[in-house]
Amino acid sequence: MKPTILEICNAILEAELLTESELDRVRSELRNADSKDGKAFIEFLVRHQQLSRWQAKFLYQGKAHQISLGSYVLLDKLGQGGMGVVFKARHRTMDRVVAIKTLNPKFFKNKQVVERFQREVKAAARLVHPNIVAAFDAGEARGFHYLVMEYVVGRNLHAIVTQDGPFKQDQAVELILQVARGLEHAHSKGVVHRDVKPNNLMLDADGQVKILDLGLAQLFQTESDPNEPTAAPLTEAGHMMGTVDYIAPEQAQDSSSADLRADIYALGGTLYFLCSGRPMFDGLTPVNRILAHLNSPPPSISEACGASQSLDQVFRRMVAKMLTTVENGGAGRLKLVALGY
Repeated sequence: MKPTILEICNAILEAELLTESELDRVRSELRNADSKDGKAFIEFLVRHQQLSRWQAKFLYQGKAHQISLGSYVLLDKLGQGGMGVVFKARHRTMDRVVAIKTLNPKFFKNKQVVERFQREVKAAARLVHPNIVAAFDAGEARGFHYLVMEYVVGRNLHAIVTQDGPFKQDQAVELILQVARGLEHAHSKGVVHRDVKPNNLMLDADGQVKILDLGLAQLFQTESDPNEPTAAPLTEAGHMMGTVDYIAPEQAQDSSSADLRADIYALGGTLYFLCSGRPMFDGLTPVNRILAHLNSPPPSISEACGASQSLDQVFRRMVAKMLTTVENGGAGRLKLVALGY
């Protein structure tokens, strides 16, 4: 049964999407348009930007309660992954637009997944840096665990390269340096990202890069806080977590033992992608790409896109294989604080 205008108005008020005065004004305008149909009323609200198309779908289905999450009004769905959904939302009182990452309720009985989400919340709470997406809040409502983050208007670096082509060398270096500064801050707070890649790096309208998605973050003790308990590993020895095109050799072998050097390796792979428009070991099967990370020398970034020899040297240090991981490997990776050319 289709909802009536009265039912829709009651649902809107209950979800606090609009005030009574705002609804009265809209209904008055709609009467002038000579329509009393509930669906037409919803369409009218969408056209006049009082509701989003995503919100309208739930109102028409009589599911207005799904538009709210605690103190936040959900505006739209930004993306969906294996463990949950990210929404664009607005705080009811502060009127601030944010991004909210929720954990899918079907995982609530999965202790490992819940711990991973809680670890992301704790990792995000440690980090305050202009090159890392800020965390504002966390909680549980309607059976959902959620993390509230800064909403960044822009595109991720993978989308930019895919749509517009590779960056020029100076541009790519500036972006990588921004990410390096953010990672250096994370590492100083005991957080290893473990999934650095172009998709997780947002470029905003001001040209600032923001590091996203700490879902695979590993917390460890820092020298400045040796008494803080170290979180138990979320992965068992021998298990792999990360992204095939950017994963460090030692992380591919055992994600639980990956440290900040794995982030440097992935950042080197990201540099190669920004300059060349393709991953380091493009064209291989996923298994062969992992084997290439483990055993093959890195490609030349100079040959791939004409980058300078000095940048090629920095790149090779970033993606060198650890001596303890691969026999006859490189000399190890630069610390982020020394990144430059």
